[in-house]
Amino acid sequence: MSPRKHVICGWLEKFALEGLTEALAAELDPKWNIKITIIAPGPFKTEGIFESGTVELVHPAYTDESLRSWAQHGMATSGIVNGDTTIAVTVMEKLVHLEDLPVHLPLHKLSINFAKQKVEQVLKETDAYESWSDDVYLD
Repeated sequence: MSPRKHVICGWLEKFALEGLTEALAAELDPKWNIKITIIAPGPFKTEGIFESGTVELVHPAYTDESLRSWAQHGMATSGIVNGDTTIAVTVMEKLVHLEDLPVHLPLHKLSINFAKQKVEQVLKETDAYESWSDDVYLD
């Protein structure tokens, strides 16, 4: 599978699992004491990226540097992959001891930026089209 297809499939899987996990977290009875957190790791240096990964040429139509998928394609050689997996595991271990776990934990500056951008976009679109919901109710 080419890196481009891999990135797209990875995003599809990520959003499907995220939606499922959010729904599950909202439906769990608090008395069960089951807690769920979606950890969104950023670019952490692993063997998969550097030692065993391969990079294939990408069709020129898909090389627009403003695309998020293109940014991920170039991470392995750009120096952005600067997360330390050992430290990340320590943070994750700290997480499991919290009384009130967050549903979302972005774990890297890039993940935090993506999360903030998503929230800003949803708020902007909600504000822009809020009035469309004014007259959709039964009398």
